[in-house]
Amino acid sequence: MRGGLFGDDAVHRERHAPMISAQLLSSPLPVYAAANPWVSTLLNPRLEVGGMANGFGLTSYAFAGLNWRTPQWGPLFGEFALGGAFNDSSRNAHQLGRTDLGCPVTFRESAGLGFRLSEHFDIVGSIEHISHANLCNSLNPGLTSVGLRLGY
Repeated sequence: MRGGLFGDDAVHRERHAPMISAQLLSSPLPVYAAANPWVSTLLNPRLEVGGMANGFGLTSYAFAGLNWRTPQWGPLFGEFALGGAFNDSSRNAHQLGRTDLGCPVTFRESAGLGFRLSEHFDIVGSIEHISHANLCNSLNPGLTSVGLRLGY
């Protein structure tokens, strides 16, 4: 499990709004046992679920997807995730100063660089983005957040 703080992008209405993040990750799925750690990482992703709550009451979202963690280089590791998200942006967006993402259901992509602090704790710097890739309508500003999560 992980928790952390993020900041929204500086481009849209919600710039500099703090986001509180919570995330749960499974162990790697036992899909395929490979001797090569890179192949094993690719073929055995982890399930993830979580949420980003906006500290100013602006756009928040819940997400779920797959997370791949690269083999470690000493205490360093990388990770990336793909999945979907459900947001509350279009609910009275303009009256509340929110960014209207155009659709409550979006894609979510995330990438991060982590540092293993101990056997049980790590810290991950991440960037994540949600948008609907113009599948709902032509309104697709997206929302990008950058921050840190502490994991156990």
